[in-house]
Amino acid sequence: MSFLDKIFRKGRMGRTISREETAERLNPILQQHVWLNHYYRHATERLENAHLADHLAEELRTARSDVGKLNETILSAGHTPFSGTGIEPDEIEMSREGDYGLLYDLLDAEQDFLDALRAEGDIEHQMRTRAILDVLKTNSERRLDALKQATEGHRRPSESLHATRPAEKAEPSVQEEPEAEQDMKDERGEDELAKEMAARVEKASG
Repeated sequence: MSFLDKIFRKGRMGRTISREETAERLNPILQQHVWLNHYYRHATERLENAHLADHLAEELRTARSDVGKLNETILSAGHTPFSGTGIEPDEIEMSREGDYGLLYDLLDAEQDFLDALRAEGDIEHQMRTRAILDVLKTNSERRLDALKQATEGHRRPSESLHATRPAEKAEPSVQEEPEAEQDMKDERGEDELAKEMAARVEKASG
């Protein structure tokens, strides 16, 4: 792409967004990045695979530097950046399904973050802001590729950060047992039901 093409691409010359708009668009991305970093920190403290934990800890150092770049950009626009100081450790909810549960949670959160960064590609940001967003996008893509490689060939655990959203939760079958048991009691009587259940337990243990 030539120099003039870059200048006139999408009519960018003289039509970049204001400092106010820049801060309004970057603060939600900063907030998402802060939460993402908390997820990485949480995961590195719990992964059983030490080599993988060390790799993610190294990536986290880069991610924290990227948060600093966003902070500086929002401050330079004359606004207060999201700090994340109010986030409590017990607010970080991630899978308890071992290493792969944690990795899939990170993968989903990283994909969401990358999607948010890519959406900014159509916004007429200032040149410096666009350069910072490009760096963040490159780093996010690298982390996402690493997570995809780490989880390749392994099934997603049934319980993970994104798999257990309230709207998607299936009703546990155990919740249906009291009603079914009560129906059986009504039909055959408590003593008979108790004998049958005891027989089932004995058969299973044998």
